[in-house]
Amino acid sequence: MKRGKYKALVLVLVFAAGCFAVAEEESRADNYDLYVDKQYEESDSDGSESKPFVNIEEAIKKAEEKGLEKIYARKGSYEEDIVLAEGIEITGEDRSGVLLKGEVRMENGTKIANLSVKGINSGVVAEGDADVEIKDCDIKNFSGIGIKALVGSGEVVVEGCDVSGEGKGFYIMRGREIKIENCEVHHNLGEEGIDLRAEIKGIIKDNKIYRNGESGIEVIAGNADLEIVGNDIEDNGSSAIAVQFYPDWDDEGKIVIKNNTLEDSDNYGIDCKRPQGGSGGSDYFYDSIELSDNEIQDNKKGDIVDYCNLEKEEEEEEEDGQKEGVEENLDNKERESEEEEKQEEKEKQEEKEKQEEKEKQEEKERQEKAEEAKKQEEKKLISQKLERIKENKNKIETAASEHKNQAQERSFLVSLLAGPNFKEIEEVKRQNRLLEENIAKMKNLKREAQDMEVQVEISQEIEKISKLLQENRAFVENKENNFSLFGWLVKWFI
Repeated sequence: MKRGKYKALVLVLVFAAGCFAVAEEESRADNYDLYVDKQYEESDSDGSESKPFVNIEEAIKKAEEKGLEKIYARKGSYEEDIVLAEGIEITGEDRSGVLLKGEVRMENGTKIANLSVKGINSGVVAEGDADVEIKDCDIKNFSGIGIKALVGSGEVVVEGCDVSGEGKGFYIMRGREIKIENCEVHHNLGEEGIDLRAEIKGIIKDNKIYRNGESGIEVIAGNADLEIVGNDIEDNGSSAIAVQFYPDWDDEGKIVIKNNTLEDSDNYGIDCKRPQGGSGGSDYFYDSIELSDNEIQDNKKGDIVDYCNLEKEEEEEEEDGQKEGVEENLDNKERESEEEEKQEEKEKQEEKEKQEEKEKQEEKERQEKAEEAKKQEEKKLISQKLERIKENKNKIETAASEHKNQAQERSFLVSLLAGPNFKEIEEVKRQNRLLEENIAKMKNLKREAQDMEVQVEISQEIEKISKLLQENRAFVENKENNFSLFGWLVKWFI
């Protein structure tokens, strides 16, 4: 008996759990304000779940107008540059199935999640002072920078992302706060995996950073307050971590490097440099870097460059004479290193100028291509809408013709006694109203169109529909004005 009761209870719980799961799924579906679906083919898009927009830019525009926030993008390839206005979020249906082919610019309070961005030059750009979030995204195939944060104080949160392209993975400019966690930053063939400028604060944690063209992480120490914790940084083209001094930001930083694996780099596990010369003192890097529990091994030039002076505490325990010899040796190494770095910086500056000129040209070409692509996309979209209206017009024309034929089939005697076939005439009138709606839609479409050829095509279609409408109206007027005995009696006695 008890066993039967337990079975019944289990069935009830299973049923309740199923109902809860369905309800939860429906709740998730209801959490979005606007929807986008590249595959939607009708002309009645309003951004709802059943009538989604075809382009993301349309959804963003409506979100701005109506004060909405959450946009859901279904699977598809969206070839457009977008600007996420303040407070707007875009979530993809499928990380690899939703592809944004263009640049994503993010203003304050914006978020993208569960989608892919294929940038032409840059993938994602966070505006200055903007707090932004990038979660579970693939940023790939960019030629310049994968994720770029402009100068400002806003926080950039990047979690669970894969960043890989032909240029630099991350470029975080001065003053930003960052949180980069559980990401893979790899095969950024041109430059660093993560490049941090001065006055950066935050954390880089539990990431895999490998096979980048230059250092895995490069950071300017000046006023930094940064933790680099629990990362695997390996097989990079320069050093695993490169810490830099610049005269313009000569205050010491606080960079905690803890529990990382730094291995198989072409240069050092940890490198220290002064790319523009200057001197923050022999203790600058020692006072700016804190090392703890890292595994540093198998780097081609060594684990930690002597110039970092990170073994100072052991040196201070030696006798004064030996200590002076070590310090003199360090000074000599510092001078040699500075000369090497000056030459390297000169070559790097020349290369940078060439690269900047190349990037300017590429940016100009990218903008021209983007503008042309936008025009072509707009032309394609309007042409699709026009085709749907033309198909509708053909259906209306066929229906009106059938009803006119039915009205014509009434014999002369019946028409003389009872009048025309009012049922069929009313149907022709109804088709006329639909034609009027089509004309209004085409006029709106013409106002949207920027391409002159499309405008001309729309004007020609409006002229055709207007001619058909005029013919139908003349038919109705002719039929309604024909003499009938029944109609004459009604007018006479009423």
